[in-house]
Amino acid sequence: MDLDAVLRRLRPDIPSYRDRQREAVERVVSRRNTVCLMPTGMGKSLVFEVATEVLATSCVVISPLIALMRQQADRIEKRGAP
Repeated sequence: MDLDAVLRRLRPDIPSYRDRQREAVERVVSRRNTVCLMPTGMGKSLVFEVATEVLATSCVVISPLIALMRQQADRIEKRGAP
């Protein structure tokens, strides 16, 4: 699967993966155990989004950041999910 093409399709506003994002996505889609520790705002959500799309599955993200949860809910609604 072309991870760059998936990124362009899902997030055309993001030109490329940030440091270590692609590596994390590659590990997840190859079904390897993965721990991804990144500071707030460094793109953990993108790792979840791309990996979930590639694997054609669901993903549950538990986060204490209400703003992030609202942003993710808005994206899900925009894609037509119930």
